Amino acid sequence: MTVTGRQLLTIDQPIGNDTSSTSFNTMLVDESTEIQVEDILRSDNIEDHITNPVLYEAVQSLTEKQKEVISLAYVKGLKDTEIGVLLNKSQQAVSKIHKAALRRICKYIEEKGGLKDDCM
Repeated sequence: MTVTGRQLLTIDQPIGNDTSSTSFNTMLVDESTEIQVEDILRSDNIEDHITNPVLYEAVQSLTEKQKEVISLAYVKGLKDTEIGVLLNKSQQAVSKIHKAALRRICKYIEEKGGLKDDCM
């Protein structure tokens, strides 16, 4: 079967001889899935994922580069090596930025009285 001169993908072709019958594509939908479109469209910015006000303020205190590294690490789940490739930096430089960001967050939270023990 063709549509405007192009062949349908196997997944889009009807099952059986009737062109109005179900396709493989319609059978792939899982109604019980917990993944929502809103989850897929969520921001890659870590600030959009934080619900704790003190932690949000702590992240706000970071430099843009620190926020970028933290977002890539914790929202995207990338390793320092992968972040380095994206940002055109060495793994060591990314690691240094990452650790500095975590120390800054920790210090901010300690100053606000949010931690009782040293966090780093």
